Amino acid sequence: MKHKTLFLMLTAALMLSACGAIPGGEPAGAQDQPAVKTEAAATAISQPQPSAAPPSPADPSTGKPGSPCGNGVCNGPENAQNCPADCSSSASTPLGNPAGAPGGASQAGETAYAVTNPTSGASLYVATFFPASWDGQTQLPALVLVPGGSGNSGGFLKQNPAGQSTVSTITDAGMVAIVFDPDGRGQSTGAEDYNG
Repeated sequence: MKHKTLFLMLTAALMLSACGAIPGGEPAGAQDQPAVKTEAAATAISQPQPSAAPPSPADPSTGKPGSPCGNGVCNGPENAQNCPADCSSSASTPLGNPAGAPGGASQAGETAYAVTNPTSGASLYVATFFPASWDGQTQLPALVLVPGGSGNSGGFLKQNPAGQSTVSTITDAGMVAIVFDPDGRGQSTGAEDYNG
């Protein structure tokens, strides 16, 4: 037991000495570097730099790293900047009305439509609920309700202990409520992604 403790203490001391954590100890290679570090150098070291190319995840068929760019699927770290072949600008643009969404002014009540998930290709059920008193023109604050666990949008439409649904509580307060079913749940297509 004494030998293991001594070994661990020596290993820790050597590592701290190499990193410069022991007073008077210099990090490895410190004699080749200037003694004073500038604020810009410290900032450059502490902030990660963005990568121009997406990381190469493991190929599911081989388990070996490989570039996913060019496989026809825009997912994970791929985006329109680092993989335009897979991520067209229309699939990655969050502005404007989604395909199938109502254009221009909407009416009070519920509007349901489908949005394609650019990562999985699944057709996602989306429903937007407007206050009954809404004039169809006035801009309103909106809340996007995200179902937790393995739930779907139906949980927000059920009566809560206060006697009304979550969606009704929000629209009665003069806000828009937006609900959706994730991949493979409720009225959405695709497969459930248990890894998030």
